[in-house]
This record gives sequence, structure tokens and C-alpha cells, in this order.
Amino acid sequence: MKSRSRLILTGILLATILLTGCSSPFVKDGPLEFTELSLSKNSIGVPVIHVKVTNVSTRPVKAFTVKAKAWNAYGSALKAFGFGDYVYSGIYQTTIEPGETRTVRWTLNGYDTAYKIEVTLDSAISDNNKIWTVGGIYVGDPRYTKTKTY
Repeated sequence: MKSRSRLILTGILLATILLTGCSSPFVKDGPLEFTELSLSKNSIGVPVIHVKVTNVSTRPVKAFTVKAKAWNAYGSALKAFGFGDYVYSGIYQTTIEPGETRTVRWTLNGYDTAYKIEVTLDSAISDNNKIWTVGGIYVGDPRYTKTKTY
């Protein structure tokens, strides 16, 4: 009976060590969180999104990408310049240290009649090149998606 208990305890200990050694902030939850989204228009009326993002991981994040969708006041999805993509893709490539918060801006050229905008964190890459992408249970998660209306 003692040897069986030791075997079970050893198995639990080994599993704990393996899981702890394999865990990373890029496996479970995302390394970044959106804490705020605001909108403005530049001097010629083009929408500008302002995303406040915080690095909640233990590693520096060297870049991340976002996707943005826009709708007019009638609720119709907008295409860039009226005939392009329904989704704007943006990238930010300045390192964000653990615990640091930044406000990042993108100008949505071609989506001039936007009334409502939804911005989603698409992916992030750490300084050691581990990539995390939004998908599965994270789609629509308020930590990674924000919506704002003018």
C-alpha cells in the first residue's frame, strides 16, 4: 500500500512539474489586454481609433496585430473606399514591457463614413518569438475586443 501511495504521489508531482515548466502567459490567456477604445476624426474627417493596451504577461511583447470592422449609422458594414476589404488590419511594432500600458492609434483610411467600430486583438508576439492568437474561447472576449460608437 505504501509503494502504491508513493507511486501516485510521484506521478502527481511529475505531472505538476511538467505542467509548470510548460506553462507560459501565451498559452492560457493573452499577453495583452485592451483596456479602452476611443474614436476621433483627423483634420480631414477620417476615423482614428485609439486603443489603450496593457501588457499583462511576464515577457515583453515586441509586436501585435489588430483587426477592425466598421459600420455606418444604418448598420451596414463598410468596405475600404467602398469596394475594398470589410476588415482593416493594423500592426504595432514597438516593444511593450510587462505591466506597461500604451495608447496606440491607427487611421482607418477608406472608412470615412464609420459610425460604429469594433477592434479586436488578432495576435501578439513576445520577445522570444512565441506567438499568441485570438481564437476559440477568446473570440468576443472583452479583454481583446472593444466596440465604440460615435
